[in-house]
Amino acid sequence: MKNLSPCLLPLKPEMIEAAVDIERQANAFPWSVANFEDCLKANYPAFILALPSKPIAGFMLYYTILDELHLLNICVCPKLQRKGLGRFMLDSLMASARDQEIRELWLEVRESNKAAIQLYRCSGFVQVGVRKNYYPNGAARENALVMKLALGK
Repeated sequence: MKNLSPCLLPLKPEMIEAAVDIERQANAFPWSVANFEDCLKANYPAFILALPSKPIAGFMLYYTILDELHLLNICVCPKLQRKGLGRFMLDSLMASARDQEIRELWLEVRESNKAAIQLYRCSGFVQVGVRKNYYPNGAARENALVMKLALGK
């Protein structure tokens, strides 16, 4: 991540198309414009990952309920993956959660997404369950691993 100088900025409605473009590049079954719009209408926290060389290099969206945070989506432009940017976003999210006295972070991840699973495990998440047939996968369905990070007090 050296020399990339990443920062997180609020995701605004006019940025949704760029976020969806990244989502389409990175995922076989991407979120739609409507998915992003619904999150913004619900006032879910949503951020873009900005770099000096790429104003929108990634994004993340989540919601909180009481002392729990649920990560809905986190994505980095495929050409910029494996450079520590996903970890930067996740670390920023965890720091913000601690500041807000969030006790637990939750997420679901495709069981085939080994890179994301490794990132989450290295960040302290543990698998606590499986949601059978949770994600679309062409004509079939794919399981989601349910992962949790206990932040404590």
